Amino acid sequence: MSKETTVVLTGYPVPDLHDALKGLGFRNFVPPRDNQATELEGGLRILINALTSPTGGPIGDSGLLVDDGSVRIFHQNDARPVESGRLESSVLCTRTSCD
Repeated sequence: MSKETTVVLTGYPVPDLHDALKGLGFRNFVPPRDNQATELEGGLRILINALTSPTGGPIGDSGLLVDDGSVRIFHQNDARPVESGRLESSVLCTRTSCD
């Protein structure tokens, strides 16, 4: 994988993942603001819902909304459910399935 790949990181309160990836040679980081859409190169829009309360685990958890202008996919992974609103999507993915 190219070290020029754009790496999108959540706003967790600890820098462990950023530091580990930087140590591997990655340099192009995009730090989106929590629950705010960020447009990436090429027009793809993302929104990360960072869960940083104690119920999110020791370093937090997150969900990722990806919008290409025609379809929105929200990948919840195994994070706890969040309020909808600005996270409305065409497809919802969890750790085990996409509907």
